[in-house]
Amino acid sequence: MTGRGARGLLVAVLRTGRRKVHAINPMAAARYRHSVTRKKSCAGDALVLANILRTDMHAHRTLPDDTDLAHGIVVQARAQQDATWNRQTIATSSARCCASTTPVALAAVEPWKNALCRLAASALLKAASTPTPAAG
Repeated sequence: MTGRGARGLLVAVLRTGRRKVHAINPMAAARYRHSVTRKKSCAGDALVLANILRTDMHAHRTLPDDTDLAHGIVVQARAQQDATWNRQTIATSSARCCASTTPVALAAVEPWKNALCRLAASALLKAASTPTPAAG
């Protein structure tokens, strides 16, 4: 595998079948490419990677097996990333809602970092009077 995808879904699936996965540096793979134009293609890359392992497998390391601890860290990191994205999505939609209903309260918390994610912002928005239809 090359590049950032070396720890992605494809590698996880390959490892469930107990296949050996080798780490090949993208620059090393580029040096093995024998075409004049050096164009990249999926089929061409697959052939290059297969030839690298056929001829020089000893020069490329096999990725170690993942431990239960490593799996746990991956699960926790993904959960934290999902929570961060969800918080940002909720803050963005809350800001849109507040902009149309209580723009003064929104302006008051705007200078704060992660303004709408703070408890003080929640208290301020609760305390803000509901606008009349004429004011909306």
